[in-house]
Amino acid sequence: MSCRKLGSGYAAEIDAVVAGFHSVLSISLDALSLAENPTVTFHEVLHERILMRTPDGLTHLRLKQLSVECAADEGTRNWAAQWCEAIEQESAIAHESIATYCGIKQAACKEHPAAIAALSADYLSWFQSLAEPIDKVFYASYVQYLIGWFLAELCFSTSMPARICLNRPGSAIVFADDEKPNWRLERILDRFSEEEMKDLLRCLQAVTTVDIQSEDAWEALPIQDQKSLDGQLSKTIREWAEERDFGLDTTVAYGDWGALTSKVVTHLDSLEGGEMPSPLDPSRSGGQPPITDDLHKSSNETARTS
Repeated sequence: MSCRKLGSGYAAEIDAVVAGFHSVLSISLDALSLAENPTVTFHEVLHERILMRTPDGLTHLRLKQLSVECAADEGTRNWAAQWCEAIEQESAIAHESIATYCGIKQAACKEHPAAIAALSADYLSWFQSLAEPIDKVFYASYVQYLIGWFLAELCFSTSMPARICLNRPGSAIVFADDEKPNWRLERILDRFSEEEMKDLLRCLQAVTTVDIQSEDAWEALPIQDQKSLDGQLSKTIREWAEERDFGLDTTVAYGDWGALTSKVVTHLDSLEGGEMPSPLDPSRSGGQPPITDDLHKSSNETARTS
């Protein structure tokens, strides 16, 4: 499988056939390609989760909606489209790296070798950028997935949404390095040394009696127990990360997501002249990043039992 840009959005390919495509507003999947590589579905759903469950992702989605909103004037639509183009340029590698890694980890383990073998050179490189530091220390795909998703939360939680709220059509589109998810991912991975990963493993092992390194131990748990453990480990990963300096601003990542996303929604609604359909109720996370919901591998019973 490889991925490339198709206009505005992202495509996953198998042997040069477009198997999946995310336009930011919708997902398209090719049934025959999915039969060969079902991880394509997970890959595209991970793009969706980044767009729906992170501050930067939600801002990108809102801007995309505004760029095609007939009620908005042409200048506003063009301004929103230019922001979308800039966001995609500065986030494409982070989007694809996390979607590829977590998409494979979400699938049944027996599907992993074929999915990895089908990756193009670029996408294999991006998959390995996460797999090398994480998989060297963590052996169960359930925990690998949680760490990969935490990277999404950290990379796509920047000051960009707050700055969008101060911008109006015609204003310059400029990113600070710290607002670029690609740059943030590189900085974080540079600090994911084997020693640090082993320290994180010790922290996670200390909060449960379950052998979190064993795939069999995870799969022996009832779904609800898996989700509970997901939440417990996600919270511990976040607490571990908060004690570390990744060389980037983490104020938004550990702050009040609900208030920020609400401001973005209100501001962009005002530019459109009406209320756009809300893909995410900003209050659903209680003002904090969601910990236990549909984001984790354990939510997918097909991946767990197939």
